[in-house]
Amino acid sequence: MDRTWPACAADISSRALPWTAPDGNALDRAQRELLALREELEALRRENQALSRAFRELSEIYEATLTVLAATIDLRDREAVGHSQRVAAYTVRLAQEMGVTHPEELEQLRRAALLHDIGKANIPDTILLKPGRLTSQEWRIIRSHPILGYRMLRRIPCFAKAAELAYCHHERWDGTGYPRGLRGEEIPLAARLFAVADVFDALTSDRPYRTALTFEQAAAEIARGRGTHFDPKVVDAFLRVPVAEWAAIRRNLSGVPSGQLGHKADGRRAGDDAVKERGGLADGRLQIEGVQR
Repeated sequence: MDRTWPACAADISSRALPWTAPDGNALDRAQRELLALREELEALRRENQALSRAFRELSEIYEATLTVLAATIDLRDREAVGHSQRVAAYTVRLAQEMGVTHPEELEQLRRAALLHDIGKANIPDTILLKPGRLTSQEWRIIRSHPILGYRMLRRIPCFAKAAELAYCHHERWDGTGYPRGLRGEEIPLAARLFAVADVFDALTSDRPYRTALTFEQAAAEIARGRGTHFDPKVVDAFLRVPVAEWAAIRRNLSGVPSGQLGHKADGRRAGDDAVKERGGLADGRLQIEGVQR
C-alpha cells in the first residue's frame, strides 16, 4: 500500500511517545550558566557606561584645551579677541555650503581652525602688535608663523588636521602665498575654505594697523579675490550665503564690537576711514593686501 506523507504523519502522531523526566542537575547547571551570563552582561553594561563617561570627559577636556589655546593667541592681540572662534564658525558654515555634511569632518575642521595661528605664540609682541607698517625683516618673521605652528602641532596625532591647516592657511590660489607657494588644488581644501573665512574676519575687524570694513564691503573684496587669492568655487559658495547670515554668526559669538555689524559709533559706516585712506574700493587695488599678519 502506498502511504502518503499526511497518512504517515497522522500515524506517527497517534503513537504514544516516551517521556523522560528532566534531569535536575542539568536544569540547575543551565540556570547557573544563565545567571552567570546575566551578571557578565550587567558588568559589561556598567563598564560601557564608565567608558562613555570617560570619553565625554576627555572630549570636554580636549575642547577646553583647544578653546584656551585659541583664546591665549587671540588675547595677545587685543583687537583680535574672538578671531579664532569666529573664523572657525565661518569655516564650518562655508564647508557646509560646499557640500561637506559629515559631522565628524566638520568638527575636525572647526577644531583645526581654532589653532590656525598657534605659531604666533613665537612672534614677539613688538612685531605682532606693531601699529605701523612692518619692515621687510619683520614681515619675514611674521611669515614664519605657519611653519612654527606646523612644527608645534605635527607631533600630536589628534592635531594632524590642525597642523596641515596651520601650515597652509596663508597659501593663495594663484601660488603667491606663503610659506611654500602652493597653487590651486595643491592647497588642501580645508585651507582654501579657511583662507576666505580668515580674510573675511580680518577685513571686518579693527586692527592696530587699519580700520574695519562693513560686511558688504568685505564680501565685495572677497569676490575681487576670486581666482587670485581664493579658490573660485569657494568664493562662489561664500557669496551664496547672505551677508546677513555671516553677520548673525558673528553677532552670536562673544566679543563682538557693535561697530563691526554696520555702522561706527559716530554714525559713519565702519571701514570709511580705511577706504578713504587707501583711495576707495574702486581703485583697482584689493583691500585684502596687507590685512593679515
